[in-house]
Amino acid sequence: MFYRRLRKRSMASGMVLLISLSVIRCTQVPPPSPPPLTPYSPAISSPPPASPTASPSPPPQRVILVAPAGDRSGTLLQSQLTILAAEAGLQLDTVPGFPDDGLIDNIRIVVVLTQVETLADLAAASPDTQFIAVALPNLSPAPNLTVIAPVSDLTDDQAFLGGYLSALISDEWRVASITEAGSVLGDTTRIAFANGAKFFCGLCRPTLPPYSRYPLDFQIDRGAGSAEQSFLLDELSSNAVEVAYLQPGLLDLELGGMMVERGIYLIGAETPELAPASKWVATIDPDPARVLVSIWPAVMNGESQGMLQMPLRVSVQEPTKLTPGRLQFAQELIRDLYEGFIDTGVDPETGQPQ
Repeated sequence: MFYRRLRKRSMASGMVLLISLSVIRCTQVPPPSPPPLTPYSPAISSPPPASPTASPSPPPQRVILVAPAGDRSGTLLQSQLTILAAEAGLQLDTVPGFPDDGLIDNIRIVVVLTQVETLADLAAASPDTQFIAVALPNLSPAPNLTVIAPVSDLTDDQAFLGGYLSALISDEWRVASITEAGSVLGDTTRIAFANGAKFFCGLCRPTLPPYSRYPLDFQIDRGAGSAEQSFLLDELSSNAVEVAYLQPGLLDLELGGMMVERGIYLIGAETPELAPASKWVATIDPDPARVLVSIWPAVMNGESQGMLQMPLRVSVQEPTKLTPGRLQFAQELIRDLYEGFIDTGVDPETGQPQ
């Protein structure tokens, strides 16, 4: 009885297992069909497309300095232009003159110190180039031509500044000018020097003898002989002149060396080739580099600056006599002369007081 009951239970369990397996088989999801095969085609290799050929970069725009070899102003300008050109990414070339065929391409600015008769025509033929003429006479400005006037137009400024400096560095203002007799330049120098000295010292009255009426002026001919120069030297010594200003053009006289031997300090508008380091105090000469810096941004922008006055500078040769503090006074005076706040009191075209 027990065996029969167990058999029935086993058969029932088997039936349940068969039914479960059937249900599981019926509910299984068939696997996805494989994708159809694409027809075979051999691969064809091809070289990558060639990169476009880089076009050659244009040569850098240039700045040309036209200046004679050994020119003092040219040396000053070359130093300044080297800095300005580098900052602007331009190439600087220095040449003694224009090529026979005129200008070449890629020139942005031309600074000219050499006399070029056809400069105005060259500027007119090259409207995209800015020209700067430095100290060249008989030129008029143009839309692409800036003219910096020659320093000869500032003879009175140089002499005025020379008188001021002479009084500034001397004891009791014992100063004098050496000028050419019977010339407009000599008269201009004499008057402007005296006005410059008085601008500093007023009445310029010494407290100890000799009681000369400083500032003094001694006139001499360009062709004066040794006897005349010796007589003038004795006059300088008898008046205890300590500092003298030499008019431009008188350096070729022996007088300069004779004054140095007597212990007289010298200031002038020209530096002698063999300037004595201990007695040649300073040279008052043109400063084209300063005006170039001031107009450079506008010229780089293609804007002519018309006609400009040449500024001056003091080139110190004896710093123990013309100290930095005294030089600062001179620089302030230069600025006031340049900007027209101070007048020299003489007409340089006639040599007459104003």
